[in-house]
Amino acid sequence: MRSKPEQTDAPDAIPLGIRKLSFSLARRLLAGEHLVLWGPIGSGKTTLLTAIESRVLGRPCGRTVQTQSLDDVGHVGTAMKSFLRRLRGGIAGMMLAVDVDSPRERGRLRAQHLGCQTLRMPPLEGKAQRALLETRWAARELPTLSVTVRRQLIRLAYGRPGWIIACVDLARDRAYWRGNTAQSAVLALDTELRLRTSKRALVGVLLATN
Repeated sequence: MRSKPEQTDAPDAIPLGIRKLSFSLARRLLAGEHLVLWGPIGSGKTTLLTAIESRVLGRPCGRTVQTQSLDDVGHVGTAMKSFLRRLRGGIAGMMLAVDVDSPRERGRLRAQHLGCQTLRMPPLEGKAQRALLETRWAARELPTLSVTVRRQLIRLAYGRPGWIIACVDLARDRAYWRGNTAQSAVLALDTELRLRTSKRALVGVLLATN
C-alpha cells in the first residue's frame, strides 16, 4: 500500500472529455448511486475523480489518498459490503476506481460481487489527446514536437491521458533524444514500464448527499 497521493491537475487543465463525463457522474453520485469505474493504468480515472469533486462544492465529500492493489479489492467484503449497502437509497453515493488492464483482471473484479454498477473509463478522443500532448509538451519547453513523433505517441497512448502526461514528463530527460528528435519508441516503452511499476490502485470516493 502506498500513502503518497497521485499528483492531480487543476480543474482547468483537465481534458475536455473527462470534464464532460464528470458532470453526469457527479449527478449520479449525488443521487446516491454506487459505481465502480474501471480501466487501464493511465486512462484518467484519478483525474476524473478530481473533476467530480469540483462538481460537488458545498456537499460533504471525501476521497481516499491511499492506494491498494487489485488483490486487495476483496477486502471490501463482509462488514464493508454491508456498510456500503446501508448507504444506498440516497444516503450517500460512492465510487471506486480500479486499474484493470486485462480480461483476467476484469474477471477478478467481477468475482468480487461488490453490488455496484460498473463503468468502463472511456478512452480520450484523438483531438483531445493531441491537444493534451501539445499543451504539455510546450509547457515543458521541449524541442519542437515533429508530426511523426506526435502521431506515434498518440497511437501508443491508446486514449490514456495519464500515459501522455507521464510520457511528456519522461521526455524532459535528454537520454530520450537524438539531437532535437525524441526517440518515440524508447520513450513509449519506458512510459509504459513507469506506469505499471508505480501504480496498481484502488481509489475510493464517498460523496454524502445530505
